[in-house]
Amino acid sequence: MGKPRMDSIGDIRRHGCAIPVVCVDCGRAVEYGDLGPLILRFGSGKRPEHLPWRCSACGARARDGRVLAGVWARDWLLSQPVSRGAPSRS
Repeated sequence: MGKPRMDSIGDIRRHGCAIPVVCVDCGRAVEYGDLGPLILRFGSGKRPEHLPWRCSACGARARDGRVLAGVWARDWLLSQPVSRGAPSRS
């Protein structure tokens, strides 16, 4: 038995997971867990990387390559240096 496939938003919802979404411009990172409305609008077979994400803080868009989702967001977050202070409250 291998690891479960989580290629589409339907697979992610079936396994009870959330989609990581990161804005490269302002650094805002969230986990989008309410996948029902996304599935109703785009279908369960759509990949999270191909959805039209927009940052609610600065307005950056995924189509411009400034908002990353799914594995792209995870990889970007893992490539960032870890800060050793208290988190900022912005």
